[in-house]
Amino acid sequence: MQSHYCGVMRSDTVMRAMSAPHLSAIVVAAVLMAALWPAQAVPLRSDCGLPRPNAIQRAGDTTIFTLAHGDKGRCDGDSRPRGSAPYSERAELRSDVIARGARHRAEFALRFAPDGRSARGTSFFQVHSWNRGCTGCKPPIMLRIGGDGMVSAFLLDANGQTHRAVGLGVSRSQLAAGWRRFTVDFTTHPGSGNTLDISMDGRRLLTSARYHFPARGTPYYKLGLYRPGNPEGTPRDQVSFRSFVATRN
Repeated sequence: MQSHYCGVMRSDTVMRAMSAPHLSAIVVAAVLMAALWPAQAVPLRSDCGLPRPNAIQRAGDTTIFTLAHGDKGRCDGDSRPRGSAPYSERAELRSDVIARGARHRAEFALRFAPDGRSARGTSFFQVHSWNRGCTGCKPPIMLRIGGDGMVSAFLLDANGQTHRAVGLGVSRSQLAAGWRRFTVDFTTHPGSGNTLDISMDGRRLLTSARYHFPARGTPYYKLGLYRPGNPEGTPRDQVSFRSFVATRN
């Protein structure tokens, strides 16, 4: 499932900006940065297969992710116990690798289905760090819905194994009331000095939250639905994404 790149600045625009006598050095620098690091639509692909063919669908510019009871993921470890869950359910896409040691911005619109329900521990956006050389690397950032329906950012601790939850003051019902525009600013420096800012519809939800990025980790995006499985039943859940673009600052 692939998106076209967008937002590339023409070279003649850059040259005009550099030669314009009335522009300050700051403005010229901003134009050059936009040319070097334009916002790009993010190409997404399946990471490890789908539980069923229609778990991920396209409708125009919208990608729709759906999970039903028993939609066991096909990634390594999804069939094994994780925490108190005997298996994991998953319908996700991932991006290519993004730069380490850099500042990034991800922007996207999402909407949860109002007739669905999210199980406790449902993640819908991740900045992950797993790679074949670091199979124990955890996601430094996860946006996750709790059992009370509230959304939290789960941030990796300095030990590289556990997460702490930081509430965003937003509920699933708010995300199901209409399209919500998220902006996520974060860094990918090895160690625990990274910072995260999150805004929704222009309103700041989180500012300069600290988290750890594994020294051997490789950053990339994951979006969709990922949750603990439950043999007694998990609810049908659905989330739609569109306009997913990324910038390296």
